[in-house]
Amino acid sequence: DAAGSVVHSSTILYDTDTFSLCADAASPCYTFWVNYGSQYPSEIGWTMRNAFGNLIGSGGSGDSWSPCGDPTNEPTSSPAPTMTHAPSEGPLCDVVLDGTTNFDYGADALGGPYVYQGLDDEGHPYFQYTASIGTVYYMYVLMYQGEQWHAVGSDLGGEFVKWLGEYATRSPTDVEVWYTYNDDSGDDNKYEQPGVKCTCTGPDPTSSPTLTTASPTTSFLPTSGCEYDLCTTAATTAELTNVVSAILASDGGSFEIDLTGSIEVVDTLVISGGASVVIKSSNGEGVLDGDHVVRVLEVD
Repeated sequence: DAAGSVVHSSTILYDTDTFSLCADAASPCYTFWVNYGSQYPSEIGWTMRNAFGNLIGSGGSGDSWSPCGDPTNEPTSSPAPTMTHAPSEGPLCDVVLDGTTNFDYGADALGGPYVYQGLDDEGHPYFQYTASIGTVYYMYVLMYQGEQWHAVGSDLGGEFVKWLGEYATRSPTDVEVWYTYNDDSGDDNKYEQPGVKCTCTGPDPTSSPTLTTASPTTSFLPTSGCEYDLCTTAATTAELTNVVSAILASDGGSFEIDLTGSIEVVDTLVISGGASVVIKSSNGEGVLDGDHVVRVLEVD
């Protein structure tokens, strides 16, 4: 806390874990700190989100975060420290690499599922697939010719590969362009194969984000300057939907929503449950746009 005393400590026993933190109104300043606690500190990463799912802090082993600062409508933090191999915010799915190719060289490595195995020694995710011919293929992150790629080969971490995908994020499903090679002798050029894609074998685990079971209550400490139980901002349809869902999940209370952009409303937003809600736009750009077709808001 502000006096430097340890209020609570805990140990994460598994690869990933999620828990809720509620501030004591009598002592508004706390520091959240993740220690090294591992012989592989580069594999440690964390994110902090508020009750509406908005990212307000992140870092790695040895990094800390505190909500204290100048009064704002939304809890803020200093710029998040960067790390080389920060884990993503959810589990990676098993994947399939499939499609049409102009060359036979990489065809036997198409298919799946490439089953997620965890993180390699460099902190990157990797996947494993046994092809019908019995060859075991791996999908992994490779630094090749000065660039980072998603690679597919029979030697985990090796540069002798069947496929290379342009790196966008740690998930191979985000690769937009995959390349393979012509098996003609002496041809070491890679060729773009637009018909090949990498997809999840089931629903994308991050495609339908949900709120945690912990409902926002008055024990969640808003930053100073907020006259309500909770103040937040919304600039997109997704952010506004998360806010309204949290309000519906709460047991009454008072909320302030600051609209900072033009938000398209496809379905009527319904607020009920005895909650008191104030909607404003501090920058004058907040709009609920139902395109003259949808009633944008209904208070039950």
